[in-house]
Amino acid sequence: YDGGKLVSSDNTLWSDWGYFYPDQNEVFFKDSVKVHNPKYTMFSDTMKYHTVTEVVSILGPTFIVSDSNLVYSEDGYYNTQTDFSQLRRKSYIQGKTQVLYGDTINYDRPKGIGEVFGHMELKDSINQVIIKGNYGLYNELTKSALATKKALMQQIYNGDTLHLHADSLRMDSLPDIGAKVIRAYRKVRFFRSDIQG
Repeated sequence: YDGGKLVSSDNTLWSDWGYFYPDQNEVFFKDSVKVHNPKYTMFSDTMKYHTVTEVVSILGPTFIVSDSNLVYSEDGYYNTQTDFSQLRRKSYIQGKTQVLYGDTINYDRPKGIGEVFGHMELKDSINQVIIKGNYGLYNELTKSALATKKALMQQIYNGDTLHLHADSLRMDSLPDIGAKVIRAYRKVRFFRSDIQG
């Protein structure tokens, strides 16, 4: 009731108070929860930890901070053994120049892949590009993305915005020239204040 710590393999967990249920191999943490792993640190209001599977259940506002990105969610789980997470409420993954939002995000940290179901939005602050869709994929290692199901790209340029609609959009990096290319597939429409097609 006045602060405690649990050590399990590579994970060390602290919280102001909590409960341990030995029959279920579960620990319930509440208030100022912190999980330290050599690869990341988690900060949360409320979470549950399974001592056998080492899966963290996210039950409230939670930040996962690593050298490569920041992950936020209010519901979901994180498998500390496989570094796979499913984020289900108000979730996003923020990298150095991109932020990925979605209703549900399946995030595979070792592969750098985020798969998004429902209201996918990828914001690229360097290129002033926003890609949206109801399903999408983003690879943070190759900086490539795919959006489909009502796909939309918006590029802000000189105070104006180019809107590009298509069945599917694909974005790939061209590292040799430091640029990105966006390909649009089927039923492509675009417009800006000075051009449309």
